[in-house]
Amino acid sequence: MAAASAALLLVQVAASAASADTINKSPITPVGPIQISYLLHFAPEPRGDVVKQGQALVRSRFPTLKVLSKSDERAAVPAVFIGMLDLKPAEGFVPPSIESLKYFGRGLSREQAEAMQKSKVATVVTFSYGAAEAVATVRVANEVMKDLASSTAGLIWDDETRELFTPAALVEKRMSPPDHGFPDVRDHITIHAYKNGEYIRAISLGMRKFGLPDIVVNEFSWSLNDQMGNTINLFAQSLLEGAAPALGVYDFDVTKLKHDAVRAVYEGHLLDDSHTVAKLMLTNAKTDDGDPDNRLLELRFDRYAGKTVHEKHAEFASSFYGSADDVARIKHNRAIEAASARAREKLPALRTQFNAGLQPGETLLLKAPFETAHGGTEWMWVEVSTWKGGAIIGLLGNEPDDVPGLHAGATVKVSEKDVFDYIRYKADGSAEGNETGKEIEKIQKGQ
Repeated sequence: MAAASAALLLVQVAASAASADTINKSPITPVGPIQISYLLHFAPEPRGDVVKQGQALVRSRFPTLKVLSKSDERAAVPAVFIGMLDLKPAEGFVPPSIESLKYFGRGLSREQAEAMQKSKVATVVTFSYGAAEAVATVRVANEVMKDLASSTAGLIWDDETRELFTPAALVEKRMSPPDHGFPDVRDHITIHAYKNGEYIRAISLGMRKFGLPDIVVNEFSWSLNDQMGNTINLFAQSLLEGAAPALGVYDFDVTKLKHDAVRAVYEGHLLDDSHTVAKLMLTNAKTDDGDPDNRLLELRFDRYAGKTVHEKHAEFASSFYGSADDVARIKHNRAIEAASARAREKLPALRTQFNAGLQPGETLLLKAPFETAHGGTEWMWVEVSTWKGGAIIGLLGNEPDDVPGLHAGATVKVSEKDVFDYIRYKADGSAEGNETGKEIEKIQKGQ
């Protein structure tokens, strides 16, 4: 996970104390008061007096906000404090690095990113509001930040999602019209997915703006990253729209989402035999380094069939999103055998590269043989977890057709000498390998 900006030190959250038992039984609804900070960075100097411009802007154009004169001043209505901050490397207050902006800079040019490294000051803009005003105040906050950044030549750092925006990028990303009164949650949060041990942990950032918990999914494989990320977004949207589940068993019905564009994303990912209700278990999540300063809610899939968490994940994905598994009954010909030989020549280099560490988001699958109940061979894909010498351990990527007791997501062991082909999925969505699959496709098309 990317390191958090030191500006996170500016963010404070106020929450009423509650016993664990009360939290477990209480519906998950917005909690306040909420206090959110943004930073304006400059490339490298601001245009004019930022604090005076900001206060005048709010008083003239945003009367729903009270202007505070002190950062710790209390207000019973939505309010904003605007102050200057000296950037002091010795105290950890520095602009986001050029390297981090490759991933989290929105709309920035290389010249802007480089000039910002010379900035000596920043402006902190802190919004305070109650849970009932969260959606409306977040919308106003984006308008304030866009207008203030435009007039002062500023760049907007969102401390919750850890992104830096130009004013134009903020408009494009954050200021689209609501649908049924609700924003698209995907515009206001990010999801960080990173390797945590052998498998992947994903967490949302940004839900605290709405007084809601951020959402975690633990210990899944990279091949399910899209499904798990989409599930986080869908569930986050439901909370934003007023769903109020309690911890424990929860049937999440995606058809109840009001926002058409968010619901359409789910519908666009569906395969055969999908079911629109996800059988979830909700628990409080354990924190990890770099997590947002917020309550964390874990989505678990314990109610799905499977001996292991990974089998349950696979069963959830095939149930909620559907499955595209099919069985090709093909006799290997010379072209397929030749394609396999070419793939096998690359296995030693692939082993070295895998053990050196694939790039985040990359997945390596190997095609391996499994004996069927009738003495035949079923070739299936295995997502590699470890590869030591000739021994490979991974997660089965297909639901077997004729291998009793084995299911997608199961941990399996295969030998490198038995591997028939490979697919290496890149983080940018491209792939290499699967030469035997291309030959099989030719046979299926009668070529």
